[in-house]
Amino acid sequence: MKGMRIAGVVLSVVAFWGPMVWAGSGVWGHGMGIHRSISPEMASALNLTEDQKQILQELRDAYSNEMAPLRNQFFSKKAEMRMLWDGSSPDREKVAAMYEEISTLRQRLNQLAVQYQMDCRDVLTPDQQAKLAETATGRHRSGGKNRP
Repeated sequence: MKGMRIAGVVLSVVAFWGPMVWAGSGVWGHGMGIHRSISPEMASALNLTEDQKQILQELRDAYSNEMAPLRNQFFSKKAEMRMLWDGSSPDREKVAAMYEEISTLRQRLNQLAVQYQMDCRDVLTPDQQAKLAETATGRHRSGGKNRP
């Protein structure tokens, strides 16, 4: 009974705080992490048309709808994994199976994030794509804002 109560609390915390854990910043939008979107500052710098803004919003909405259940599953599985490790002698097979499930979910989340970013880039003109790449180079490809 106590274990079920703890599991409920953990899942509630994960559901509430989970999306914030994935937060990041940069060209793809502050606080969005793996759920990236072109930031308002970058949208302004790219001089997006109203049509482009609308398409990007539709992409973001579709992506959010697809990612939400996977992200919830991912955080639930992580909570389950922590519970498996809490015992005095964790079951190796259960831990290994849970690790595989978590890895599969993480891989799917990453694939969807890349697909979404590529779909966003496809909305941009070649000049806008070049400007986006130029801006991103200094922030991400070199290891981060304050790294060489």
